Amino acid sequence: MNKYDWLLILIIISFVFVFYLTKNNEVGQKAIVKYAGDIVLEIDLTNLEKRKYEVMGDLGPVVILVENGKVGVIEETSPLNICSKRDFTNQSNDVIVCLPNQVIIEILGESEIDAIIR
Repeated sequence: MNKYDWLLILIIISFVFVFYLTKNNEVGQKAIVKYAGDIVLEIDLTNLEKRKYEVMGDLGPVVILVENGKVGVIEETSPLNICSKRDFTNQSNDVIVCLPNQVIIEILGESEIDAIIR
């Protein structure tokens, strides 16, 4: 390995380090469920009770489970079932997308800031 390889490795490590430091760790306060761009459900994530919701998507029902302040999809009808394989989340500004069903779950935090540019 020459000096340029080491320089490239150092640059990649520094990008990973900066990304890790700036990662959003804010816990979301509520989840907004949208179907075809319209808000169909608002879920309070500060309530730690176990709750189940069902939203109709293009291909069938999408079953959403809220447990311990985290939200996730447990059942849905789509070719690859990607959004039901995704982990439960409560991180602010995180999104669960069930694209074939046109259902989107957005996690919102306390702050109204969408982005910070440095």
